[in-house]
Formats: sequence, C-alpha cells, structure tokens
Amino acid sequence: MSKFGERRNLVIGVVIGLVAGPIITSLIGWQVGFSTMEEQVSAAVVEQQALFCQQRTLADPAYVDAATFKVLEVNAKRDFVIPHAQMPGQDAADRAVVNACLGKLREG
Repeated sequence: MSKFGERRNLVIGVVIGLVAGPIITSLIGWQVGFSTMEEQVSAAVVEQQALFCQQRTLADPAYVDAATFKVLEVNAKRDFVIPHAQMPGQDAADRAVVNACLGKLREG
C-alpha cells in the first residue's frame, strides 16, 4: 500500500474536522463572532454614557424634578438632554445615548 492509502482515513478525518468544527461550534454558540462582540461593546458604551448623561442632567440647576420632566413634550425633553449626552471630544451627542438617557430619566 502507498503512504497515502495508509493515512487516507486520517487525512479525511482532519479535513472534515477543519471544515465542520468551526461550523458546529458557531451554531451552538461556543464562538463569539466579530459582529456580536462589536454589538455588545457598543451597547455597553452607550449604557455607560447614558449613566453619565443621566447624572449630568439631574445635576443641572434647570432640572426641577422627575414629575416636571415627565410632563414636558418629547422635543423639549430631547433638547434638554442633548447637551448632557454629548461626551467630551464629540462634536455632537450620539442618538443612541440620548435615547438611553431619556429612558433612564423616564424610569427614575
């Protein structure tokens, strides 16, 4: 028998493992894809910035109390929060941060 004939089953097994292994582990969730990781990091950053925004808004002397804030129109709330949602070094506030900040203020 030739050398390849002797190791044919081993080579076939390695090839199948190299092809099927990543597919199977990805399907059962053992791998974190790049886009999934990016989404998780982005969500964590927005959450952290929303917390800063909430605290900055609550510390603003123009902020009276939660009840007064809740009766404002949506545009007035957004206009009030936008300066607090803008992080240092940014030219404008991130829309996701503004929405998350408004949600936190709505809750509390």
